[in-house]
Order: sequence, then C-alpha cells, then structure tokens
Amino acid sequence: MTERTGFPLKYAPLGTVHAFAIKLPESRWSYGVTYEQDGSYKAVELAYRHADINEASMSPVCEVDLAAASKTLKGAGYSGKVEADEIGQATEYVFQRSRVKVRIVPAAESAPIDGKAARSCIQQLTISSTD
Repeated sequence: MTERTGFPLKYAPLGTVHAFAIKLPESRWSYGVTYEQDGSYKAVELAYRHADINEASMSPVCEVDLAAASKTLKGAGYSGKVEADEIGQATEYVFQRSRVKVRIVPAAESAPIDGKAARSCIQQLTISSTD
C-alpha cells in the first residue's frame, strides 16, 4: 500500500485498514490517515486529534475550513445535507455525487485569529466509494 499511496501506511489486521499518524511539531496536534478497502467499498479518512481536544482551538490545523470545503464540493456537483443531533446542532456534513460520499465532521475554532470571526474547521474528513 505504501508504494501505491506514497504514505508510510501500516497494516492494522484487526481493523483491516492501512493507517499512519503523525504528531505535528510545535503543537499538541496530530493527524491520522486510514485507508480501508473491502470488496467494492473503499474509504480514506483524515482525522485531527489533540491531547486535550475539549480545550484546543483548531486554528493550527484549520487550513481549509468547512465553508470553503462545502463551496468547493457543491461547485464540483456534490449534493449536500447536514446531519444534526437531537437539539439541532450539526454533527456532520455529507456530500454525495454518484457513488462517492464525502463526510465532514466539523469542530469550531475556539478563538478567532487576527480579529477574524472563528471558523468551523474540519476535524474529520472521510471519502468513500463503491464500485
């Protein structure tokens, strides 16, 4: 799998996935990438984690925010819907085009940067498809 992706993926037999994780220098953030293939189903996931996720601002890892990702996906022909919890708070955004599904789990910046309003960042991004 490493040859095909260029990433240092390791096979996790219990989860039948290939994965790797990297701690980002100069912060307590890390990210992980997993790749799963089971028959015609394929999925790749990017997830950001912090040692203290309840207190951490996502600013250091919020290069592409939810608004920009949503605009790009809709511009590429994806239809979107919002999944919400029992009190109406968005828990994930799901975009679909043909057999490809993009699932985004948001997390807000806890503090604005340079006086700008806090953004809704991407904490987890999953792209899956079936052949």
